[in-house]
Amino acid sequence: MQPGPVTLEPAMDPARRRALGAHYTSERNVLRLIRPLFLDALEAELRACGTSRARLRAFRAKLGRLTFLDPACGRGHVLAVAHRELRRLDDEALRRLGAADAPVVSPGQFHGIELDAAAARAAAAALGGGARIAVGNALRLDWEGVLPAGRCSFLLGNPPYGGKHLLAPGQRADVAAVAGTASLDYAAGWLVKAADYLAAGPQVRGAFVVTNSITQGEQVPALWPLLHARGLRVRFGWRTFVWTGVANVHVVIVGFERAPARAALYEEGRAVRTVPRLNGYLAPGPDVYPAARARPLDPAVPPVVYGAKPADGGFLLLDAVEAAAVRERDPVAAAYVRPLLSATEFLNGRERYCLWLAGADPADLRRSPVLRERLAAVRAFRLASAKAHTRAMAGRPGAFAEVRRPRGDFVFIPRHASAARRLIPMGFVPAGADAVVHDSGAYVESADLALFGVLQSAMFAAWQRTVGGRIRSDYRFNNRLVYNTFPFPRLTGAQRERVAAAAQEVLAARAAHPGVSLGRLYAPGATPADLLRAHRRLDAAVDAAFGHAPETDRLATLLARHEAEARLHTAARTGRSDC
Repeated sequence: MQPGPVTLEPAMDPARRRALGAHYTSERNVLRLIRPLFLDALEAELRACGTSRARLRAFRAKLGRLTFLDPACGRGHVLAVAHRELRRLDDEALRRLGAADAPVVSPGQFHGIELDAAAARAAAAALGGGARIAVGNALRLDWEGVLPAGRCSFLLGNPPYGGKHLLAPGQRADVAAVAGTASLDYAAGWLVKAADYLAAGPQVRGAFVVTNSITQGEQVPALWPLLHARGLRVRFGWRTFVWTGVANVHVVIVGFERAPARAALYEEGRAVRTVPRLNGYLAPGPDVYPAARARPLDPAVPPVVYGAKPADGGFLLLDAVEAAAVRERDPVAAAYVRPLLSATEFLNGRERYCLWLAGADPADLRRSPVLRERLAAVRAFRLASAKAHTRAMAGRPGAFAEVRRPRGDFVFIPRHASAARRLIPMGFVPAGADAVVHDSGAYVESADLALFGVLQSAMFAAWQRTVGGRIRSDYRFNNRLVYNTFPFPRLTGAQRERVAAAAQEVLAARAAHPGVSLGRLYAPGATPADLLRAHRRLDAAVDAAFGHAPETDRLATLLARHEAEARLHTAARTGRSDC
Protein backbone atom coordinates (compact mmCIF):
# COMPACT_ATOMS: atom_id res chain seq x y z
CA MET A 1 0.00 0.00 0.00
CA GLN A 2 1.34 3.45 -0.92
CA PRO A 3 2.15 5.60 2.16
CA GLY A 4 -0.11 8.59 2.72
CA PRO A 5 0.65 12.17 3.73
CA VAL A 6 2.86 12.69 6.75
CA THR A 7 1.11 14.14 9.79
CA LEU A 8 2.88 15.42 12.86
CA GLU A 9 2.01 16.52 16.36
CA PRO A 10 1.07 20.19 16.84
CA ALA A 11 3.87 22.68 16.42
CA MET A 12 5.92 23.70 19.42
CA ASP A 13 5.17 26.83 21.42
CA PRO A 14 5.80 29.91 19.19
CA ALA A 15 8.02 31.64 21.77
CA ARG A 16 10.10 28.48 22.14
CA ARG A 17 10.28 28.18 18.35
CA ARG A 18 11.56 31.74 17.97
CA ALA A 19 14.19 31.24 20.66
CA LEU A 20 15.50 28.12 18.94
CA GLY A 21 15.32 29.63 15.44
CA ALA A 22 13.23 26.65 14.35
CA HIS A 23 10.54 26.83 11.67
CA TYR A 24 8.04 24.31 10.34
CA THR A 25 8.96 22.82 6.96
CA SER A 26 6.04 22.48 4.54
CA GLU A 27 5.82 19.30 2.46
CA ARG A 28 6.16 21.26 -0.79
CA ASN A 29 9.44 22.67 0.40
CA VAL A 30 10.68 19.35 1.77
CA LEU A 31 10.26 17.99 -1.74
CA ARG A 32 12.27 20.91 -3.10
CA LEU A 33 15.03 19.77 -0.79
CA ILE A 34 14.95 16.01 -1.36
CA ARG A 35 14.12 15.84 -5.06
CA PRO A 36 17.45 17.17 -6.37
CA LEU A 37 19.29 15.57 -3.46
CA PHE A 38 18.21 11.97 -4.14
CA LEU A 39 14.57 11.48 -5.12
CA ASP A 40 14.74 12.53 -8.78
CA ALA A 41 17.71 10.22 -9.37
CA LEU A 42 16.02 7.28 -7.64
CA GLU A 43 12.82 7.78 -9.64
CA ALA A 44 14.85 7.82 -12.86
CA GLU A 45 16.64 4.66 -11.76
CA LEU A 46 13.30 2.95 -11.08
CA ARG A 47 12.00 3.96 -14.52
CA ALA A 48 15.13 2.48 -16.07
CA CYS A 49 14.47 -0.82 -14.27
CA GLY A 50 11.33 -1.32 -16.31
CA THR A 51 10.06 -4.82 -15.51
CA SER A 52 13.48 -6.45 -15.21
CA ARG A 53 13.27 -8.59 -12.08
CA ALA A 54 17.03 -8.56 -11.55
CA ARG A 55 17.24 -4.80 -11.80
CA LEU A 56 14.20 -4.27 -9.60
CA ARG A 57 15.67 -6.52 -6.91
CA ALA A 58 18.98 -4.66 -7.09
CA PHE A 59 17.09 -1.37 -6.85
CA ARG A 60 15.22 -2.53 -3.74
CA ALA A 61 18.45 -3.71 -2.16
CA LYS A 62 19.91 -0.24 -2.77
CA LEU A 63 16.91 1.43 -1.14
CA GLY A 64 17.45 -0.69 1.96
CA ARG A 65 21.09 0.35 2.23
CA LEU A 66 20.55 4.13 2.07
CA THR A 67 21.03 6.05 5.32
CA PHE A 68 20.02 9.58 6.25
CA LEU A 69 21.10 12.08 8.90
CA ASP A 70 19.20 15.28 9.72
CA PRO A 71 21.31 17.19 12.29
CA ALA A 72 18.53 19.71 12.96
CA CYS A 73 15.55 17.40 12.66
CA GLY A 74 12.98 19.24 14.79
CA ARG A 75 9.81 17.16 14.87
CA GLY A 76 11.04 14.97 12.05
CA HIS A 77 9.10 16.30 9.08
CA VAL A 78 12.01 16.19 6.62
CA LEU A 79 12.98 12.67 7.63
CA ALA A 80 9.35 11.50 7.63
CA VAL A 81 8.73 12.74 4.09
CA ALA A 82 12.00 11.17 2.93
CA HIS A 83 10.97 7.87 4.57
CA ARG A 84 7.54 8.00 2.94
CA GLU A 85 9.00 8.66 -0.53
CA LEU A 86 11.43 5.76 -0.25
CA ARG A 87 8.56 3.51 0.82
CA ARG A 88 6.59 4.71 -2.20
CA LEU A 89 9.43 3.70 -4.53
CA ASP A 90 9.79 0.34 -2.79
CA ASP A 91 6.04 -0.30 -3.10
CA GLU A 92 6.20 0.45 -6.83
CA ALA A 93 9.14 -1.90 -7.29
CA LEU A 94 7.20 -4.63 -5.43
CA ARG A 95 4.14 -4.02 -7.60
CA ARG A 96 6.21 -4.55 -10.75
CA LEU A 97 7.72 -7.69 -9.27
CA GLY A 98 4.27 -8.94 -8.34
CA ALA A 99 5.66 -9.88 -4.95
CA ALA A 100 4.26 -9.59 -1.45
CA ASP A 101 7.66 -9.26 0.24
CA ALA A 102 8.17 -7.13 3.31
CA PRO A 103 9.32 -3.52 2.75
CA VAL A 104 13.11 -3.02 2.62
CA VAL A 105 12.90 0.59 3.80
CA SER A 106 12.83 0.87 7.59
CA PRO A 107 12.90 3.69 10.18
CA GLY A 108 16.32 2.42 11.30
CA GLN A 109 17.84 4.00 8.18
CA PHE A 110 16.94 7.49 9.46
CA HIS A 111 18.93 9.41 12.07
CA GLY A 112 18.56 12.86 13.57
CA ILE A 113 19.82 15.36 16.13
CA GLU A 114 17.46 17.68 17.98
CA LEU A 115 18.00 20.06 20.88
CA ASP A 116 14.42 19.93 22.17
CA ALA A 117 13.63 16.58 23.83
CA ALA A 118 9.87 16.76 23.14
CA ALA A 119 10.52 17.49 19.47
CA ALA A 120 12.95 14.58 19.31
CA ARG A 121 10.30 12.22 20.67
CA ALA A 122 7.84 13.54 18.09
CA ALA A 123 10.41 12.93 15.33
CA ALA A 124 10.85 9.31 16.40
CA ALA A 125 7.07 8.87 16.48
CA ALA A 126 6.70 10.43 13.02
CA LEU A 127 8.98 7.73 11.62
CA GLY A 128 7.04 4.93 13.28
CA GLY A 129 9.72 3.96 15.79
CA GLY A 130 13.19 2.58 15.17
CA ALA A 131 14.76 5.83 14.04
CA ARG A 132 17.70 7.07 16.10
CA ILE A 133 17.13 10.66 17.23
CA ALA A 134 19.88 12.00 19.49
CA VAL A 135 18.98 14.80 21.90
CA GLY A 136 21.56 17.54 22.17
CA ASN A 137 23.20 20.61 20.66
CA ALA A 138 24.14 19.65 17.10
CA LEU A 139 26.95 22.20 16.98
CA ARG A 140 28.55 20.58 20.04
CA LEU A 141 27.71 16.91 19.42
CA ASP A 142 29.94 14.63 17.37
CA TRP A 143 27.78 13.67 14.37
CA GLU A 144 29.94 10.58 13.90
CA GLY A 145 28.50 9.25 17.15
CA VAL A 146 24.98 9.42 15.71
CA LEU A 147 25.78 8.05 12.25
CA PRO A 148 29.40 7.49 11.17
CA ALA A 149 30.13 9.53 8.05
CA GLY A 150 31.47 6.44 6.29
CA ARG A 151 28.01 4.84 6.57
CA CYS A 152 25.94 7.91 5.67
CA SER A 153 24.35 8.37 2.26
CA PHE A 154 22.58 11.71 2.64
CA LEU A 155 22.86 14.64 5.04
CA LEU A 156 19.83 16.92 4.99
CA GLY A 157 17.71 19.29 7.00
CA ASN A 158 16.56 22.76 7.93
CA PRO A 159 19.07 24.21 10.45
CA PRO A 160 17.80 26.88 12.86
CA TYR A 161 17.91 30.48 11.74
CA GLY A 162 19.48 33.44 13.49
CA GLY A 163 21.42 36.44 12.17
CA LYS A 164 24.86 36.93 13.70
CA HIS A 165 23.76 40.14 15.44
CA LEU A 166 20.72 38.44 17.02
CA LEU A 167 22.37 35.39 18.55
CA ALA A 168 22.35 34.66 22.25
CA PRO A 169 25.84 34.44 23.81
CA GLY A 170 25.63 30.64 23.92
CA GLN A 171 24.67 30.43 20.24
CA ARG A 172 27.51 32.77 19.31
CA ALA A 173 29.90 30.54 21.25
CA ASP A 174 28.51 27.49 19.41
CA VAL A 175 29.31 29.02 16.03
CA ALA A 176 32.76 30.16 17.14
CA ALA A 177 33.56 26.68 18.44
CA VAL A 178 32.74 25.17 15.05
CA ALA A 179 34.01 27.81 12.63
CA GLY A 180 36.67 29.66 14.60
CA THR A 181 34.73 32.91 14.19
CA ALA A 182 31.54 34.32 15.67
CA SER A 183 30.85 36.59 12.67
CA LEU A 184 28.51 34.06 11.02
CA ASP A 185 24.77 33.46 11.08
CA TYR A 186 23.65 30.50 13.19
CA ALA A 187 22.83 28.20 10.26
CA ALA A 188 26.36 28.65 8.94
CA GLY A 189 27.60 26.48 11.80
CA TRP A 190 25.73 23.50 10.34
CA LEU A 191 27.39 24.01 6.96
CA VAL A 192 30.84 24.10 8.54
CA LYS A 193 30.06 20.93 10.53
CA ALA A 194 28.72 19.35 7.33
CA ALA A 195 31.97 20.14 5.50
CA ASP A 196 33.94 18.40 8.24
CA TYR A 197 31.54 15.45 8.18
CA LEU A 198 31.95 15.06 4.41
CA ALA A 199 35.73 15.05 4.82
CA ALA A 200 35.30 11.82 6.81
CA GLY A 201 32.67 10.47 4.41
CA PRO A 202 33.42 11.76 0.90
CA GLN A 203 30.56 9.71 -0.57
CA VAL A 204 27.98 11.75 1.38
CA ARG A 205 25.74 14.16 -0.48
CA GLY A 206 23.96 16.84 1.47
CA ALA A 207 21.42 19.65 1.24
CA PHE A 208 20.26 22.21 3.79
CA VAL A 209 17.60 24.86 3.78
CA VAL A 210 19.25 28.03 5.07
CA THR A 211 18.38 31.71 5.23
CA ASN A 212 19.33 33.52 2.04
CA SER A 213 21.80 35.64 4.03
CA ILE A 214 24.22 32.70 3.77
CA THR A 215 24.50 33.32 0.01
CA GLN A 216 24.65 37.12 -0.09
CA GLY A 217 26.27 40.14 1.47
CA GLU A 218 29.02 39.98 4.07
CA GLN A 219 28.22 36.37 5.05
CA VAL A 220 29.57 35.02 1.76
CA PRO A 221 33.24 36.08 2.09
CA ALA A 222 33.11 35.17 5.79
CA LEU A 223 31.69 31.65 5.29
CA TRP A 224 32.40 30.18 1.88
CA PRO A 225 36.22 30.26 1.89
CA LEU A 226 35.97 28.21 5.13
CA LEU A 227 33.73 25.67 3.40
CA HIS A 228 35.87 25.43 0.27
CA ALA A 229 39.03 25.00 2.37
CA ARG A 230 37.30 21.93 3.88
CA GLY A 231 36.52 20.57 0.42
CA LEU A 232 32.79 21.39 0.22
CA ARG A 233 31.39 22.43 -3.16
CA VAL A 234 27.87 23.30 -4.36
CA ARG A 235 26.11 20.51 -6.27
CA PHE A 236 22.77 22.30 -6.65
CA GLY A 237 21.09 25.44 -5.42
CA TRP A 238 17.59 26.82 -5.07
CA ARG A 239 17.77 30.60 -5.20
CA THR A 240 15.77 32.78 -2.79
CA PHE A 241 12.14 31.87 -2.18
CA VAL A 242 9.68 32.25 0.68
CA TRP A 243 9.74 29.32 3.10
CA THR A 244 6.05 28.92 3.83
CA GLY A 245 4.73 27.58 7.08
CA VAL A 246 4.81 29.06 10.57
CA ALA A 247 7.43 31.62 9.56
CA ASN A 248 7.55 33.85 6.51
CA VAL A 249 11.29 33.89 5.89
CA HIS A 250 13.39 34.07 2.74
CA VAL A 251 15.57 31.04 2.21
CA VAL A 252 17.74 29.16 -0.24
CA ILE A 253 18.53 25.46 -0.55
CA VAL A 254 22.20 24.55 -0.82
CA GLY A 255 23.03 21.08 -2.10
CA PHE A 256 26.65 20.09 -1.55
CA GLU A 257 29.21 17.33 -1.87
CA ARG A 258 32.98 16.93 -2.14
CA ALA A 259 33.53 16.99 -5.92
CA PRO A 260 30.44 17.47 -8.10
CA ALA A 261 31.02 17.05 -11.83
CA ARG A 262 28.47 19.76 -12.64
CA ALA A 263 25.88 21.78 -10.78
CA ALA A 264 22.15 22.50 -11.12
CA LEU A 265 20.50 25.85 -10.49
CA TYR A 266 16.81 26.13 -9.55
CA GLU A 267 14.77 29.36 -9.50
CA GLU A 268 11.08 30.17 -9.12
CA GLY A 269 9.35 30.24 -12.49
CA ARG A 270 12.40 29.12 -14.47
CA ALA A 271 13.57 25.82 -15.89
CA VAL A 272 16.42 24.16 -14.04
CA ARG A 273 19.84 25.06 -15.47
CA THR A 274 22.87 22.80 -15.54
CA VAL A 275 26.13 24.74 -15.25
CA PRO A 276 29.81 23.80 -14.87
CA ARG A 277 29.88 25.11 -11.30
CA LEU A 278 27.99 27.14 -8.71
CA ASN A 279 29.75 29.31 -6.16
CA GLY A 280 28.63 30.41 -2.70
CA TYR A 281 26.35 33.05 -4.21
CA LEU A 282 24.49 30.16 -5.91
CA ALA A 283 25.57 31.75 -9.15
CA PRO A 284 27.55 30.33 -12.08
CA GLY A 285 31.11 31.54 -11.80
CA PRO A 286 34.41 31.17 -9.98
CA ASP A 287 34.77 30.90 -6.21
CA VAL A 288 35.55 34.60 -5.80
CA TYR A 289 34.02 36.35 -2.79
CA PRO A 290 34.65 40.10 -2.60
CA ALA A 291 35.08 41.37 0.96
CA ALA A 292 33.99 44.85 2.03
CA ARG A 293 36.48 47.59 1.22
CA ALA A 294 36.96 51.09 2.64
CA ARG A 295 37.72 52.57 -0.81
CA PRO A 296 36.87 51.71 -4.42
CA LEU A 297 39.10 49.18 -6.19
CA ASP A 298 39.99 51.87 -8.73
CA PRO A 299 41.31 54.96 -6.88
CA ALA A 300 40.17 57.13 -9.79
CA VAL A 301 36.52 56.31 -9.07
CA PRO A 302 34.84 58.87 -6.77
CA PRO A 303 33.60 57.48 -3.46
CA VAL A 304 30.03 56.91 -2.34
CA VAL A 305 28.85 59.05 0.58
CA TYR A 306 25.80 58.28 2.70
CA GLY A 307 23.25 61.06 3.08
CA ALA A 308 22.72 63.33 6.08
CA LYS A 309 21.01 61.82 9.12
CA PRO A 310 18.42 64.13 10.75
CA ALA A 311 17.76 62.38 14.12
CA ASP A 312 15.16 65.14 14.57
CA GLY A 313 11.85 63.39 15.22
CA GLY A 314 10.74 64.64 11.80
CA PHE A 315 10.65 68.30 12.84
CA LEU A 316 13.29 69.44 10.34
CA LEU A 317 11.52 67.61 7.50
CA LEU A 318 8.63 68.86 5.35
CA ASP A 319 6.31 67.35 2.80
CA ALA A 320 5.21 69.38 -0.22
CA VAL A 321 2.16 70.87 1.57
CA GLU A 322 4.19 71.85 4.63
CA ALA A 323 6.92 73.40 2.49
CA ALA A 324 4.36 75.49 0.60
CA ALA A 325 2.85 76.66 3.88
CA VAL A 326 6.25 77.71 5.25
CA ARG A 327 7.01 79.69 2.09
CA GLU A 328 3.65 81.43 2.35
CA ARG A 329 3.62 82.38 6.05
CA ASP A 330 7.28 82.68 7.06
CA PRO A 331 9.69 84.21 4.52
CA VAL A 332 12.61 83.91 6.98
CA ALA A 333 12.17 80.16 7.34
CA ALA A 334 11.40 79.87 3.61
CA ALA A 335 14.98 80.90 2.81
CA TYR A 336 16.21 77.68 4.47
CA VAL A 337 13.84 75.23 2.74
CA ARG A 338 15.75 72.81 0.51
CA PRO A 339 14.70 69.82 -1.61
CA LEU A 340 15.40 66.56 0.25
CA LEU A 341 16.12 63.37 -1.67
CA SER A 342 15.08 60.27 0.27
CA ALA A 343 14.68 56.76 -1.11
CA THR A 344 10.92 56.22 -0.80
CA GLU A 345 9.86 59.65 -2.06
CA PHE A 346 12.43 59.60 -4.87
CA LEU A 347 11.20 56.25 -6.19
CA ASN A 348 7.52 57.13 -5.76
CA GLY A 349 7.73 60.58 -7.34
CA ARG A 350 6.80 62.51 -4.19
CA GLU A 351 8.40 65.81 -3.22
CA ARG A 352 10.10 66.14 0.14
CA TYR A 353 11.92 69.05 1.73
CA CYS A 354 13.93 69.92 4.81
CA LEU A 355 15.02 72.94 6.79
CA TRP A 356 18.77 73.10 6.18
CA LEU A 357 20.16 75.47 8.79
CA ALA A 358 23.90 74.93 8.41
CA GLY A 359 25.42 78.44 8.58
CA ALA A 360 22.06 80.03 9.40
CA ASP A 361 22.04 83.57 10.84
CA PRO A 362 21.26 83.24 14.60
CA ALA A 363 18.98 86.27 14.28
CA ASP A 364 16.87 84.39 11.74
CA LEU A 365 16.45 81.51 14.19
CA ARG A 366 15.09 83.94 16.80
CA ARG A 367 12.71 85.93 14.62
CA SER A 368 11.14 83.07 12.65
CA PRO A 369 8.04 81.56 14.34
CA VAL A 370 8.37 78.37 12.29
CA LEU A 371 12.03 77.91 13.15
CA ARG A 372 11.52 78.66 16.85
CA GLU A 373 8.68 76.15 17.10
CA ARG A 374 10.40 73.38 15.17
CA LEU A 375 13.79 73.76 16.86
CA ALA A 376 12.13 73.55 20.26
CA ALA A 377 10.49 70.29 19.18
CA VAL A 378 13.79 68.91 17.89
CA ARG A 379 15.50 69.80 21.17
CA ALA A 380 12.81 68.01 23.20
CA PHE A 381 12.97 64.94 20.96
CA ARG A 382 16.73 64.64 21.27
CA LEU A 383 16.77 65.15 25.04
CA ALA A 384 14.33 62.23 25.39
CA SER A 385 16.49 59.88 23.30
CA ALA A 386 18.10 56.78 24.80
CA LYS A 387 21.22 57.44 22.71
CA ALA A 388 23.91 59.59 24.33
CA HIS A 389 25.02 61.05 20.98
CA THR A 390 21.47 62.13 20.13
CA ARG A 391 21.03 63.74 23.56
CA ALA A 392 24.31 65.60 23.07
CA MET A 393 22.93 67.03 19.81
CA ALA A 394 20.03 68.69 21.68
CA GLY A 395 22.19 71.77 22.16
CA ARG A 396 22.33 72.21 18.36
CA PRO A 397 18.75 71.47 17.28
CA GLY A 398 19.14 73.16 13.91
CA ALA A 399 21.88 70.77 12.79
CA PHE A 400 21.39 67.30 11.37
CA ALA A 401 22.98 64.65 13.56
CA GLU A 402 25.26 63.71 10.66
CA VAL A 403 25.98 66.51 8.20
CA ARG A 404 26.90 65.57 4.64
CA ARG A 405 25.79 67.34 1.48
CA PRO A 406 26.79 67.16 -2.19
CA ARG A 407 27.96 70.34 -3.88
CA GLY A 408 28.46 69.48 -7.55
CA ASP A 409 26.60 67.17 -9.93
CA PHE A 410 25.91 63.84 -8.26
CA VAL A 411 24.32 60.42 -8.67
CA PHE A 412 21.61 59.72 -6.10
CA ILE A 413 21.34 56.09 -4.96
CA PRO A 414 18.41 54.76 -2.90
CA ARG A 415 19.91 52.46 -0.28
CA HIS A 416 16.90 50.10 -0.32
CA ALA A 417 14.68 49.16 -3.24
CA SER A 418 12.39 46.36 -4.35
CA ALA A 419 14.19 43.42 -5.96
CA ALA A 420 11.14 42.97 -8.22
CA ARG A 421 12.78 45.61 -10.42
CA ARG A 422 15.70 44.72 -12.70
CA LEU A 423 17.91 47.32 -11.01
CA ILE A 424 17.95 50.05 -8.36
CA PRO A 425 16.73 53.19 -10.19
CA MET A 426 19.19 56.02 -9.54
CA GLY A 427 19.10 59.72 -10.32
CA PHE A 428 21.56 62.08 -12.02
CA VAL A 429 21.18 65.36 -10.14
CA PRO A 430 22.74 68.65 -11.32
CA ALA A 431 24.41 70.97 -8.83
CA GLY A 432 21.75 73.63 -9.45
CA ALA A 433 19.15 71.47 -7.70
CA ASP A 434 20.60 72.63 -4.35
CA ALA A 435 19.36 69.35 -2.84
CA VAL A 436 20.10 67.62 0.45
CA VAL A 437 20.43 63.82 0.48
CA HIS A 438 18.68 61.98 3.31
CA ASP A 439 20.48 59.03 4.92
CA SER A 440 17.99 56.62 3.32
CA GLY A 441 20.04 57.36 0.22
CA ALA A 442 23.65 57.79 -0.79
CA TYR A 443 25.39 59.85 -3.45
CA VAL A 444 28.46 59.96 -5.67
CA GLU A 445 29.69 63.53 -5.98
CA SER A 446 31.53 64.88 -9.03
CA ALA A 447 29.97 62.08 -11.05
CA ASP A 448 29.58 62.28 -14.83
CA LEU A 449 27.08 60.66 -17.14
CA ALA A 450 29.44 57.79 -17.90
CA LEU A 451 29.60 56.79 -14.24
CA PHE A 452 25.84 57.13 -13.98
CA GLY A 453 25.52 54.88 -17.04
CA VAL A 454 27.71 52.15 -15.55
CA LEU A 455 25.69 52.26 -12.30
CA GLN A 456 22.43 51.87 -14.25
CA SER A 457 23.69 49.03 -16.43
CA ALA A 458 22.85 45.33 -16.31
CA MET A 459 26.47 44.75 -15.29
CA PHE A 460 26.16 46.73 -12.07
CA ALA A 461 22.68 45.32 -11.44
CA ALA A 462 24.11 41.78 -11.61
CA TRP A 463 26.75 42.75 -9.07
CA GLN A 464 24.21 44.37 -6.75
CA ARG A 465 21.87 41.37 -6.89
CA THR A 466 24.63 38.95 -6.02
CA VAL A 467 27.23 40.68 -3.86
CA GLY A 468 24.91 43.03 -2.00
CA GLY A 469 22.96 41.98 1.05
CA ARG A 470 19.18 41.90 1.18
CA ILE A 471 16.39 42.91 3.52
CA ARG A 472 13.99 40.00 3.05
CA SER A 473 14.40 39.76 -0.73
CA ASP A 474 14.81 43.50 -1.43
CA TYR A 475 18.01 45.17 -2.61
CA ARG A 476 20.24 46.73 0.03
CA PHE A 477 22.90 49.00 -1.44
CA ASN A 478 26.15 49.02 0.52
CA ASN A 479 29.05 51.25 -0.49
CA ARG A 480 31.76 49.08 1.08
CA LEU A 481 30.46 45.76 -0.18
CA VAL A 482 28.86 46.64 -3.52
CA TYR A 483 30.29 49.88 -4.93
CA ASN A 484 33.83 49.66 -3.56
CA THR A 485 34.27 46.06 -4.75
CA PHE A 486 32.82 46.64 -8.22
CA PRO A 487 35.51 46.29 -10.92
CA PHE A 488 34.71 49.50 -12.82
CA PRO A 489 35.99 49.40 -16.40
CA ARG A 490 38.81 51.78 -17.29
CA LEU A 491 37.03 53.56 -20.12
CA THR A 492 38.82 54.86 -23.19
CA GLY A 493 37.72 58.24 -24.50
CA ALA A 494 35.51 56.64 -27.14
CA GLN A 495 33.97 54.19 -24.66
CA ARG A 496 33.23 57.01 -22.22
CA GLU A 497 31.44 58.95 -24.94
CA ARG A 498 29.32 55.94 -25.94
CA VAL A 499 28.33 55.10 -22.36
CA ALA A 500 27.56 58.76 -21.57
CA ALA A 501 25.44 59.12 -24.72
CA ALA A 502 23.49 55.97 -23.86
CA ALA A 503 23.01 57.19 -20.27
CA GLN A 504 21.62 60.46 -21.61
CA GLU A 505 19.15 58.45 -23.69
CA VAL A 506 17.97 56.70 -20.52
CA LEU A 507 17.41 60.06 -18.82
CA ALA A 508 15.59 61.39 -21.89
CA ALA A 509 13.34 58.31 -22.00
CA ARG A 510 12.48 58.79 -18.34
CA ALA A 511 11.69 62.46 -18.94
CA ALA A 512 9.38 61.49 -21.82
CA HIS A 513 6.94 60.14 -19.23
CA PRO A 514 6.18 63.11 -16.96
CA GLY A 515 4.17 62.35 -13.88
CA VAL A 516 5.21 58.68 -13.87
CA SER A 517 7.42 57.82 -10.92
CA LEU A 518 10.67 55.90 -11.30
CA GLY A 519 9.14 53.12 -9.26
CA ARG A 520 6.35 52.75 -11.82
CA LEU A 521 8.68 53.18 -14.81
CA TYR A 522 10.76 50.24 -13.59
CA ALA A 523 7.89 48.08 -12.31
CA PRO A 524 8.07 44.51 -13.68
CA GLY A 525 6.33 44.28 -17.03
CA ALA A 526 5.44 47.98 -17.05
CA THR A 527 8.63 49.65 -18.33
CA PRO A 528 7.86 51.72 -21.46
CA ALA A 529 9.33 50.49 -24.72
CA ASP A 530 11.48 53.59 -25.27
CA LEU A 531 13.07 53.22 -21.83
CA LEU A 532 13.73 49.52 -22.46
CA ARG A 533 15.41 50.37 -25.78
CA ALA A 534 17.56 53.01 -24.07
CA HIS A 535 18.65 50.52 -21.43
CA ARG A 536 19.48 47.91 -24.06
CA ARG A 537 21.78 50.43 -25.77
CA LEU A 538 23.31 51.34 -22.41
CA ASP A 539 23.87 47.68 -21.54
CA ALA A 540 25.53 47.07 -24.91
CA ALA A 541 27.89 50.03 -24.40
CA VAL A 542 28.85 48.95 -20.88
CA ASP A 543 29.19 45.28 -21.84
CA ALA A 544 31.56 46.30 -24.64
CA ALA A 545 33.64 48.33 -22.19
CA PHE A 546 34.04 45.20 -20.07
CA GLY A 547 34.86 43.05 -23.09
CA HIS A 548 31.91 40.90 -22.06
CA ALA A 549 30.94 38.10 -24.42
CA PRO A 550 27.12 37.77 -24.85
CA GLU A 551 27.16 34.02 -24.26
CA THR A 552 28.92 34.46 -20.88
CA ASP A 553 27.12 35.08 -17.60
CA ARG A 554 27.74 38.70 -16.59
CA LEU A 555 28.53 37.72 -13.02
CA ALA A 556 31.24 35.32 -14.17
CA THR A 557 32.80 38.18 -16.15
CA LEU A 558 32.64 40.49 -13.14
CA LEU A 559 34.01 38.00 -10.62
CA ALA A 560 36.96 37.18 -12.86
CA ARG A 561 37.62 40.87 -13.40
CA HIS A 562 37.30 41.61 -9.68
CA GLU A 563 39.82 38.88 -8.89
CA ALA A 564 42.30 40.35 -11.39
CA GLU A 565 41.74 43.92 -10.16
CA ALA A 566 42.14 42.89 -6.52
CA ARG A 567 45.39 41.10 -7.36
CA LEU A 568 46.73 44.23 -9.07
CA HIS A 569 45.64 46.36 -6.12
CA THR A 570 47.47 44.06 -3.68
CA ALA A 571 50.59 44.05 -5.86
CA ALA A 572 50.59 47.86 -6.03
CA ARG A 573 50.14 48.15 -2.27
CA THR A 574 52.82 45.61 -1.33
CA GLY A 575 55.22 46.18 -4.21
CA ARG A 576 54.95 42.50 -5.14
CA SER A 577 53.39 40.78 -8.13
CA ASP A 578 52.25 37.22 -8.72
CA CYS A 579 52.35 37.71 -12.47
